Amino acid sequence: RDGGIVAPFLGRDVSTAPGYVKVNVKRAEGMIGVTLAFEVNQDDATKALFAEYKTRYNEEPPYPNFMAIAYDASMMMRDGVKQVGFDADKLKVWLYGLEKWDGIYKGMHFDQDGEPLGHRFSVQKATAGELKEIEVYTP
Repeated sequence: RDGGIVAPFLGRDVSTAPGYVKVNVKRAEGMIGVTLAFEVNQDDATKALFAEYKTRYNEEPPYPNFMAIAYDASMMMRDGVKQVGFDADKLKVWLYGLEKWDGIYKGMHFDQDGEPLGHRFSVQKATAGELKEIEVYTP
C-alpha cells in the first residue's frame, strides 16, 4: 500500500491471522486470504489447549490454527510411536494407513504420497481490521 498499490492483496496463513490484520489495518484492507478453517473452542481438547496457552502467556493464541495443527501433528506422531515404535518405515506405513485421525482438526488422513487430506480451508477478507469469512471449502 505504501508504494501506491490499490489492488487487493492475496494472503495466506500469517497474513490471515487476526493479530496481523488488527495491527496492519490500512495495509490489510481488502486483502483476500486463505487459511485452514478452524473453529475455536469446538470441543474439550481444544478448550483445554487454548486455556493452557492463555494461562501461561496471558493472551489469546495469535495463530490458533497453527497451534492446533502443530499439536495434532505431535499427538499423531506420539500415537504412531506407541503403535509401531521409532521405526521410520513403520511410522510411514502407519500414517499412510490412517483412515481418520481425530485430533483438534477432525478426520485427518493422508493420500498415497503422504499429503494430508481432510482439512477445510477458509477464504477470508480483511475489512476494517477484522477478517470476515467469505467461504469454507474442503478440496
